[in-house]
Amino acid sequence: MRSFMKNRKILISTGSTSEHIDPVRVISNTSSGKMGYSLLKKDIDLELDITVVKGVTTMDLEYTKLKDQFNYKLIEARTT
Repeated sequence: MRSFMKNRKILISTGSTSEHIDPVRVISNTSSGKMGYSLLKKDIDLELDITVVKGVTTMDLEYTKLKDQFNYKLIEARTT
C-alpha cells in the first residue's frame, strides 16, 4: 500500500469551527482535533502531500511540534 499512496495529496479537516448565522446565533461543533491528529501522523508515515485545515483544537501544541519536524501545509481556520 505504501507505493500506491506515495505522493498522493490528502486534505484533513480537524478541530472545531463556529459560523455566525446572525449577530446573536452561531452554529458550532466541539471537535477536539484528536482524530485529525491521528490521521496526520499516519499520513506523515506514508509520505503523503498533506494539507491540514485546522480549527480550534485541544492539541494546538502537538500540531505545532509536528509542523516543526515535518513538511505539511497548515491552514488555521475559525469559521467554515
